[in-house]
Amino acid sequence: MKKPLPPSTLAALRPPSYEHRYFENWKLHPFDPHATRFNYCNAWWLSEIALLAYADVDFIQKVFDEAELHETGAEIKTFQKDSLWCFVAYTNETILIAFRGTEMQGFWDSIQDLITDFNFFPVKDDGGAKVHRGFLSAVESIWQELAAHIISLYSKKPRKIWFTGHSLGAALATLAVDKLARQTSLPVQGLYTFGSPRVGDLSFLQRFLSYPFARNVYRLVAGADIVPHVPPIRWFRHVGQLCFINDRDEIVRSMPRMLSHQAVLKKTLKALAKSLENAHLKKISELYHSLIVPDFLADHAPLSYATRVWNCYVQTLNQKPRKSIWRKIPQL
Repeated sequence: MKKPLPPSTLAALRPPSYEHRYFENWKLHPFDPHATRFNYCNAWWLSEIALLAYADVDFIQKVFDEAELHETGAEIKTFQKDSLWCFVAYTNETILIAFRGTEMQGFWDSIQDLITDFNFFPVKDDGGAKVHRGFLSAVESIWQELAAHIISLYSKKPRKIWFTGHSLGAALATLAVDKLARQTSLPVQGLYTFGSPRVGDLSFLQRFLSYPFARNVYRLVAGADIVPHVPPIRWFRHVGQLCFINDRDEIVRSMPRMLSHQAVLKKTLKALAKSLENAHLKKISELYHSLIVPDFLADHAPLSYATRVWNCYVQTLNQKPRKSIWRKIPQL
């Protein structure tokens, strides 16, 4: 059964989402660690994990234990440095690395930062490609410890390695996958990102396409989400196969042209004006709960992604099997 989208308000969309029912009825919809092509059910699991990454580690541990996503009795390992935070969980078959987006206290401010931050200027990584300076610096701050932990888990028992993340977390997961592929012999199984900004230049894209797992890398983009349109395409390219979620709860391989900056600004001001007009007699606390978020921000929220990916998945359950559309890797 499809789920209703959350209200487009600050209170409803701001992560973390502790009231959300994570991995609901998960035993009927198991994660497939061996998948080598786009898998709707895996996309749902990973969208939930990307949302869950915004919560505190005790809550994550509780949810993972209930869904049998982590080895019984073992603690989830976390890595943190400044704005970067990620966790590693594992089962007998899977090693899962999830990167958090922006901390909840600054979630909406961070979206503005992604759009306007001048720290996006490309710098060369240790493989010779140019990537986003801020993203690279964040990943390198915890890389040695993170890589050592993944290597240790894999050496004890070979398992399928999966990465995921939302927004800033998606960009960091992409760079982490690239570093793991270049600096170790560990085989990555797949990467699903949600609302990811661009990460590297054309050389980075070409290098990424050379990896054996490149055909199992998917970037999901919902509706009017603005973040996948930054930083500028003049210097940066996306990696992975585009999975665009349209208003009919379908995942397709192309997206409509982005609104102009003037149109986006106009739409934002109209939405804010309408919210203030409707709430002009309310208290500040009530205003917070009723303030409407514009579509290009509401569609970026991790809770929106988790809900829409689920709706796309359940819509396919009663459909007849059809020939896969995931043959080539389109780039925008």
